[in-house]
Amino acid sequence: MAMLPHHACFDIIGDIHGYAEDLQELLGKLGYRLDAGVWRHPDPDRRAVFVGDLVDRGPQILKTLQTVRAMVEAQTAYAVMGNHEFNAIAFATHHRGRYLRAHTPGHLRQHRETLAQLGGTEEDGAPAAWLDWFRTLPPYLANDEVRVVHACWDPWAVRVMDEALARHGGVTDSFMIEAQPPADRRGNLFTAVEWLLKGKEIPLPADLPPVPDKEGIVRHKMRVRWFALPRVATYPRMIFPPRSTVGLPDIPVPAADLAAVKLPEHAYPADAPPVFFGHYWLTGVREPQRPNVICLDHSVAKGGCLVACTWRRGEPVTAESFTASR
Repeated sequence: MAMLPHHACFDIIGDIHGYAEDLQELLGKLGYRLDAGVWRHPDPDRRAVFVGDLVDRGPQILKTLQTVRAMVEAQTAYAVMGNHEFNAIAFATHHRGRYLRAHTPGHLRQHRETLAQLGGTEEDGAPAAWLDWFRTLPPYLANDEVRVVHACWDPWAVRVMDEALARHGGVTDSFMIEAQPPADRRGNLFTAVEWLLKGKEIPLPADLPPVPDKEGIVRHKMRVRWFALPRVATYPRMIFPPRSTVGLPDIPVPAADLAAVKLPEHAYPADAPPVFFGHYWLTGVREPQRPNVICLDHSVAKGGCLVACTWRRGEPVTAESFTASR
């Protein structure tokens, strides 16, 4: 179990993607102050927690990493790994004549700003010093009061991840190799990584016309509401985040497709500790998805804002718990 130390108050901060000015503005709004190169809160029992996706896309990736790393190393903040940090490691890891994350035009386009701003290369990836730090980021953090993960909380995936990290001694090259497709035979580490860092997906009907995502990439799967199923789990009701449902058939998702991602078996229990996550590019109103399910990615890299949610021991999370950079 990747333990989150107990504190009376956490400020959980969504996907930053290299927008350091937004980060520092948000930290200031939350009461943090820059002291000897580290952002700290005057309350000694208050900490920031970052949900991952620090890199790619934005104009100040190096400054973002320097800010977050300084806080983590000074123990004024904690951070979990996002899929973009995982992808950066895979992009630079070579195995049997290929990179674990192929250097395709699409992957290069997504990662190019990180490479340029950190001084990496398209051939070798980001500098080793930053990749080594990415490897230290846990895939989730949890205690008996709060849970933080980049994309999805699933108890099976957490167990598989814990076992693999122990067996490999962390996010080593051997861990990364086992985490690649096809699914491994030891405990399905590939699926565990996919769920925790990228969320659960179900296939779209085979006869459905191509459905582009927000970046215009045609998808054959859709991200789903892993935390709660509607009474009738149709495609439009299961897609997360909610979006235009043009082209999605208003028919129930096959039970086998839900079972393949352990739904509804592993829908998030109403009595479980609050879970905070990012990843999903929300827009519009800032409020919990459920009283104990809180997504914090509000698309700062796509014209939105960087968002934090303040959790205080013994207090419910409400719309008033949210603070935005803009």
